[in-house]
Amino acid sequence: MYLRLTNMKNTVSLILLLIFIGHFELKATHLMGGDITYQSISPGVYKITFKFYRDCRGIPLNSPSITMFCETNPGSSSALNYARTSIKDITPVCSGDTNNLCNQTNTFNSGNGFEEHVFEATVDFNSGVFKQMKDAGCCKFKIQMSQCCRNGILTTISPGNFYVDAMMDICNIEKSNIKVNSSPLFMNLPVLKACCNKPLKYNYGAVEIQDGDSLSFELSTPLNGNNSNENYTGNFNSQIPMTPFCPPNPGVVNCRALPNAKPPRGFYFDKTIGDIVFTPTKCDEVGIIALQVNEWRINPEWITDKKKIKWLLIGYIKREMQVIIFNCDTVSNPPIIDNTTNFFDVCEGDSINFDIKVQDQDTSDTIEMDVFHNIPNTTYQIIENSSSDKIIRVTTKTVIGDGQLAPYSFVVNAQDNSCPYVLKTSQGFSVIIRTKPMVDRKYTEQDSQVVFEVLRNKAATYSWTIKNENDSIIKQSAHKLDSFSTEKDKTYFIKLDYQDDINCENSFFDTISTKPNLNNAIQNYHKTNVIVYPNPSGGVIKIEGINQFTKLSVFDIFGKELMINDQLLNKSISMIQLQLPKGIYLLKIEDKEIFITKKVTIY
Repeated sequence: MYLRLTNMKNTVSLILLLIFIGHFELKATHLMGGDITYQSISPGVYKITFKFYRDCRGIPLNSPSITMFCETNPGSSSALNYARTSIKDITPVCSGDTNNLCNQTNTFNSGNGFEEHVFEATVDFNSGVFKQMKDAGCCKFKIQMSQCCRNGILTTISPGNFYVDAMMDICNIEKSNIKVNSSPLFMNLPVLKACCNKPLKYNYGAVEIQDGDSLSFELSTPLNGNNSNENYTGNFNSQIPMTPFCPPNPGVVNCRALPNAKPPRGFYFDKTIGDIVFTPTKCDEVGIIALQVNEWRINPEWITDKKKIKWLLIGYIKREMQVIIFNCDTVSNPPIIDNTTNFFDVCEGDSINFDIKVQDQDTSDTIEMDVFHNIPNTTYQIIENSSSDKIIRVTTKTVIGDGQLAPYSFVVNAQDNSCPYVLKTSQGFSVIIRTKPMVDRKYTEQDSQVVFEVLRNKAATYSWTIKNENDSIIKQSAHKLDSFSTEKDKTYFIKLDYQDDINCENSFFDTISTKPNLNNAIQNYHKTNVIVYPNPSGGVIKIEGINQFTKLSVFDIFGKELMINDQLLNKSISMIQLQLPKGIYLLKIEDKEIFITKKVTIY
């Protein structure tokens, strides 16, 4: 989601940020970076997008190698039937500057700008050669794009063939509850140029859009072929790919990283949100920074074994970008995104507000800002724009269904208009929306007493209220385990207000009876081996663990009852067709032994 806001003294515009570029020595080679992403079209069918970033003063970019193969058998490589879908000038220039654009598309020495070349291919694992590979036991499929050659001006590696790959694990994807996958998307264009001796903070803008998967980030080594690394020069490596500020010894690269120092010291990379922070000090350096984004999904076995969350690696994507360090003026400085923390959390159903402060160190400049996020029910508002300090207030009003284990993310970009060298800063943030806590309750009848208990070991706050048939309170308790006296042939109504160890709250309502022949119902009321899957679902769900006629009710997230099935079939596994629009729903499953709710997403 993009948001564009404009306000005057200094203009603040939330727009798509293009990273600035400048002039550099011409070489016949042309490739500056690239990345691969993919999106699910239908189960087993994927659209794969390949992006190459070309220097317009180099040779044209035509007929790249684009193939896919089984990771365990690189010799099984199959060329993909791809098509070029666009060539776009991505040269960020000051207003009215036409000297730095690509004057002729995909032509040698056509100008001082840069182009983005996009190719697309469709892969079907349900038929053809890739189905044969899958049926033969292949799980991890590698996708690669390559072409000769990297720019010869590179100083931190010995430039060779340009090669970028990605991986999707079909077995782990199909093992999960969702069965399909769309990779994260890169929302920022690559950084191509940075000022020497001025802080650089950059985030690739890798955002999980569709499936709610968890991401982790790592710096990787540039490749020239499958599992074939480019060779670094000097003391450089994947973790320190360029020369940072490391006082007091010029040329040292491996000092301790201090990203909040002024200026930043060492080369810092945040594996959680993907921020890169360093102060480049070698003013003629040209390097490659390669990022790998790993995508994780919860193993469905965790449904029945909640002692430890188990994650499946379902794939990764990569991006390589070329960074050119040059001498710019000594007066201008990049904007500062000044936040004490990058991480926020909120409980599902609650709201959270926080401010992001952007400081323009050069008060005569105009600041443009870009925000991209995947956080539901979120708004952005400029609350300060009367000075060089710009403040954006982020407001997230969560609803039931927004919670997930993987954090949501967003990226804030800020750039000034200090022509001819536009300076910018990019920073990532994470928001965790924690699901309402679900706890098992156990009720056992013992000598005219009902013992009630919460089956959870973590610290929490409990507030029990037990009422009789006359709606009178007969017991209140703040203990995890307690009891109350009962009478024969009576019904009791129990409410538990529960707050977990991270201060998220939920309420639970149970009904028990001491009528004859229902003792087992009391003892087994805590039964929780009912499983609803797949989730998310295309509309057909299965309910496992039902052993008698059971009532199923479906509600929307606002509590409106949408459908009732009073006679859920008496089967160990029952199939239900939910003819409902895309969205998040609550299922209430109840009989004389169980009363549980499940959250289901229809996609």
